[in-house]
Amino acid sequence: MTKNLILLCIVFSIGCLSKHSNDKIKEPNKEFTEFLTKFDSLQLPFNVIGYYDFRKFSDSTWLIKTDKTILVQNPLLKPIEISGFKFIKSKYPIDKQYIYYTVCKKIVNGYYLAVMKQINFQNNEYWLKLNLFDLSGGLLDTLTFAGQKVGYYNKYGRVKPNLSITTLSYHDIKVDTTNLDNYYATEIRNEYTISKDGRFILQKSKKERGYFTTYGENNIVSRVDTIEGNTNTKG
Repeated sequence: MTKNLILLCIVFSIGCLSKHSNDKIKEPNKEFTEFLTKFDSLQLPFNVIGYYDFRKFSDSTWLIKTDKTILVQNPLLKPIEISGFKFIKSKYPIDKQYIYYTVCKKIVNGYYLAVMKQINFQNNEYWLKLNLFDLSGGLLDTLTFAGQKVGYYNKYGRVKPNLSITTLSYHDIKVDTTNLDNYYATEIRNEYTISKDGRFILQKSKKERGYFTTYGENNIVSRVDTIEGNTNTKG
């Protein structure tokens, strides 16, 4: 009887320790919570469907034209400080040539979807990155959403209200010498969903050479034709 009572006490103690351990794991990471408070420039869903659509909110500096033209910090975006690098260094380079800015966040399927901007001035690259974090700050998955590598290719993206994601990138751009407003490019269209375990899942992918133009004040990309050399608009 005494042995059984002792055994029962041991089992009960282990159960309590396990419960406290689990509670500790589920307890919010205060440093991560503080890190996320700065992701408040915009709200999801949002679209980046043209070059100036990307530039208007994501530039790290704004050009102010006065008697003395100056650059000022974009008030929409806050730089990620060195203390926050611990939450992104598992999937991002953090050497001096890279600068990161916070954009927005949202809870999705029990995870945090956080958007940030990555700049590499040395390579002339500017990207918006989607990130999925668990509640304790672990970075589970990343996705390049929009941006450009200057002179090489441009990328745009859409996040729908149901949080399905579409990215459109344009590679091997060749300007039409007979119409400088138009160009040939290879369009890569990818569609993603967010899984219950905190991953970006590619659902569809399509790659096609086409003929494109841009229109409107945001320089939104529009397809003119899918066959290189044929400039007739599809009906």
